[in-house]
Amino acid sequence: MRKLGSCAVRYLIQYSKADRVAVSHSRPTVGCWRRREGRNMAQVWSLATGEKIGTGMSHPGDLFGIWSIAFSPDGKRIVTGHKDGRIRIFDWQTGKVVGTPLQHSDEVNDVTFTPDGRHLLACVRHGTLHVWDVPTGKLAVPFLPSLKPAGGSTQALGIARDRVVVSANALYKLLDLTALVPVVEEDVPTLLRRAELATNHHLQVGELVPLEAHEWSSRWEQLVATRLTPEMATEALAKLFDEATDSSAQRLIVARAVRRGLLERLQRLRPKATSLRFALAFEKVRHGDRADGLEMLTQALDELAQGPPGNGEPRRSHTTSGLTEADFAEAAQVLTPELPRRTWSILEPTDLSATSHMTLSKQLNGKIMATAGAAAPMPSTYVIQSRTKVGRIAALLLEALPHASLPNRGSGHSSGNFCLAEVRIRVRRSDGTQTHLKLAHAASDFVHPLDECTTLGDGPWGAIDGDNTTRWDIWPEPSKPHWLMMTVETPVDIAADDTLIVELDSGQKRFPLEQLGHFRLSASAEMRSSLVDDLMAAIRQRHLAPRDQFAAACLLNMKSAAALNALREEPPPNNRSTLARTLLLATALQQLGQHDEAKRIVKELVGTSDVTGVWQRPHRSLTGFVNLALHDFAQLSENDIAKLFEAPDKNAMSTPSNLSQEQLLALGRIAEAARLAEDKYAVQLHNRIRLMEAVALYALANDIKGYQKTCEMGISNFTEKLSAEEAERLTKACLLLPGAIDPSRLPVKSVRDAIDDPTQASALNWFAASSALAAYRSGDVALSLKETNRATSFDGQVGALLLSIRALAQEKLGQHKLAMESLQQAEAAIPKELAALGREPNANPIAPSSLNYDWLIAEVLRREAERVVRIDGDATEFARAGRRDQLAAQGKWAEAAKEFISDLHKAPGDRGVFVCAAAMLMMNGDIEGHRRFCDRDLQQFLPVTNPDVADSLCKACLLVPNAIEHSRLPIKVLREGITSANDQNASPYYIATNTLILYRAGQFAAAIEETKKIPSLKNVVGSLALVVRAMSEEKLGQHEAALMTLKEVETMIPAELRTLGTPEYRGRMPVPFDTVSSDWLIPEVLRREAEKLLSEKK
Repeated sequence: MRKLGSCAVRYLIQYSKADRVAVSHSRPTVGCWRRREGRNMAQVWSLATGEKIGTGMSHPGDLFGIWSIAFSPDGKRIVTGHKDGRIRIFDWQTGKVVGTPLQHSDEVNDVTFTPDGRHLLACVRHGTLHVWDVPTGKLAVPFLPSLKPAGGSTQALGIARDRVVVSANALYKLLDLTALVPVVEEDVPTLLRRAELATNHHLQVGELVPLEAHEWSSRWEQLVATRLTPEMATEALAKLFDEATDSSAQRLIVARAVRRGLLERLQRLRPKATSLRFALAFEKVRHGDRADGLEMLTQALDELAQGPPGNGEPRRSHTTSGLTEADFAEAAQVLTPELPRRTWSILEPTDLSATSHMTLSKQLNGKIMATAGAAAPMPSTYVIQSRTKVGRIAALLLEALPHASLPNRGSGHSSGNFCLAEVRIRVRRSDGTQTHLKLAHAASDFVHPLDECTTLGDGPWGAIDGDNTTRWDIWPEPSKPHWLMMTVETPVDIAADDTLIVELDSGQKRFPLEQLGHFRLSASAEMRSSLVDDLMAAIRQRHLAPRDQFAAACLLNMKSAAALNALREEPPPNNRSTLARTLLLATALQQLGQHDEAKRIVKELVGTSDVTGVWQRPHRSLTGFVNLALHDFAQLSENDIAKLFEAPDKNAMSTPSNLSQEQLLALGRIAEAARLAEDKYAVQLHNRIRLMEAVALYALANDIKGYQKTCEMGISNFTEKLSAEEAERLTKACLLLPGAIDPSRLPVKSVRDAIDDPTQASALNWFAASSALAAYRSGDVALSLKETNRATSFDGQVGALLLSIRALAQEKLGQHKLAMESLQQAEAAIPKELAALGREPNANPIAPSSLNYDWLIAEVLRREAERVVRIDGDATEFARAGRRDQLAAQGKWAEAAKEFISDLHKAPGDRGVFVCAAAMLMMNGDIEGHRRFCDRDLQQFLPVTNPDVADSLCKACLLVPNAIEHSRLPIKVLREGITSANDQNASPYYIATNTLILYRAGQFAAAIEETKKIPSLKNVVGSLALVVRAMSEEKLGQHEAALMTLKEVETMIPAELRTLGTPEYRGRMPVPFDTVSSDWLIPEVLRREAEKLLSEKK
């Protein structure tokens, strides 16, 4: 036993009944195992406290069997050698096995890590020294007699630097570790895979093509086996991160690190990578640790302040390179406070009144509820009187608060919306005199997008302009909390016995129902720059370019140097952003005390041209910021400022031609129409319809860059908690083009949750379509097809969309005939003129109803389905199929099975390939091959939580009696799926598989009863259930009934499968691919078993 030098260890040995201990050299812990009292488990203890830490690591067996134990060099893993001949690596904090146990021919007497942690050395009873490569789980050195002393078993070993001592009884052998363990060299395929991961591209027919998200993930899994330690996986990710050539490749690496819980480790390895620092901060905020996230972002901003200062000076270590537009936008939202950053004092009402039919009542914490009476609705004025100790009135805050009793759970009475036409404030002194306060500026977190009901005067300023025809409202986001902040032109002192009176003109003659329903008022004595208020509102509404949002957020947090660094690194993207960015630069310079430079750059910008109308007008929410900045920095009057901008039209944008969007489309000029749609969206960033139009048109124009840019804008403007409808539309919009956007960045879970929500039943088909599209883009084609089956109808726009997605999924699954049928149905549903859109000029404008964004989206996916299903007009389905499918269609089962198994090893985790491989081994009659395959490859899918996966694994592994222990199969998960299945289409499949489980367990009567639970014994599910029933009936002695049942099965299974692959079928044409899918092969394998069983009993 090694000398431990610790009384704590001696105490553990004496009193904890430990048989052997191992000390971690990297942390004050000790590991030991018990083999008495039937515990058979390893446990880690703290040397400092003498207490157990981590989770016990259980091993098979009832009594004992752990012969050895050792820590990894970093102290985070424990390896044990067991009597059953297996080495197991544990994460001792969770007690879970890492990777697959390593099997030996006999008991493992001793085991330890090499100093670098990459290899394991094991002494085996009646065997030689084993050297294992930890990442791959394979032997690093072949079995050599020279690796053990002469005679006997290898019993114990020790490592000292680069030497290994191996003992056997009284004999010892000294080995050179550097000569024993080979140097790891990467082969050409590994190097190529690493290059593909780093560049996010791969070669296809001599051309570099972007990797889709699932392709990147597959290559990563091949490069880094799942049994790698976290340290090694993190190092591999770090190396890829260093080699990544663009931000999209880096984002995939970050996403993989997040998925595997390695992001914090990766950030520690690359502490100067700004994108990793930001990503880790975002993860902390998402998981509720906002304080730590903000602190990390603040530290990153301090480092960014040391970045490139411009003026030709060299770049320093910390820059914003590597950050994407989405990173900038998310950082801006995290850095921006929920409410304007002032000290607010809630106004507790002392008196409430309202005109017309409204009644005000006081709620807790200063909140006020307005309820409507029975009288006809009319515009109403709310009067709120209160006393405050704030001392001075400089600003007023109105919070519009959602409430469950109001329509749409909003804060207003008209579908959750309200109209606030005017706000007036006055102070009534204790002597009865009154002072009226003039409101000089207003900012809000939301501005209604321009539409047929909105004018340029509407917005937060509409509530303080003295004009009752303008207003502030919150449509189309009534169910969210919103705020309106108003500053007083000249602050006024207020005594404790004075009364503050606020009047709210709620509702307009145009919209009498739109009354404010639930709200709260607060006051502040702080007088701050209105520039700050406008910037905060613009960030919250995302009315700046993402980098500019980030810079504005830096300014709000007084991180002026970081803002300056971010703004100077990249040129502005367009005309509108040039002005905004220059004004932000000037604001940053002013905060840094460089007043003259701030004025110079603004004057230089606006004074370079004496032509009026040179600038596109910024979004209306930025009007106050722009006007104040131009006045402060360039001393421009209101008239001078107005001359700078192009004449504003309804949408505050410039049109590249005199043609409308519809006219451009009629002429086939889709690219121009797409840019026009993007312009419309740029000034209405919360208008989902504009987003749908823009992305659909860019997709039809096959403009990938334009499409990705618009999608990024959409994602950055919908990062807050979304409604189910918003989640569905965003998901659908960003997945129209393959590989453009990673599905993991989208709210797919919200979409799938909505499918099972009875309150969303009216939109079920839309949710099913978006969920199916997300599954298809993620590579789960079987799930995609299953999701389309959840739709209740296939009519109209959503029907065309569903049919197009279904055609894509069916083609990928080899169901070519069905795919053709789905495609033809989609083509019949979509307006004919859309098929020619962009391909040939239209003489007349297309009907507006046909240019609805939902039709455009359906047409995008129909065209993709057309390319996939009809790759070449003269090509046959057989010529297009992959090698494995061609082999299966010819009945070459052994070769087909080999191809499927090879594909499974290249891309582990594909349950469809697993089932096909198992079925084809049995079609070839290779029972032993099937048993070996299931025993070896089942492990990659475990543990299982999804009943769909459990269904596939159970079916595949139970094709042969006793091929695998039932305890290793996810039978419990499958049966839970039967009782809790929300998908009524899936439940019969689970029940059919359960009949097979019962039959293999010898419960023949129960298997027959189980088949009676399936409502319709037809097609694939019926054939599986009935063939199990036939065998069960035969086992129970019901021979005649079994014969009749089997005859019914034979009418259901494709007849070609009976002779396919036999000499009788030789020379015929291959069968359709959907005939040799696993759906039909499983019942056919069992039919052959049943046929043999019944013939034996004749």
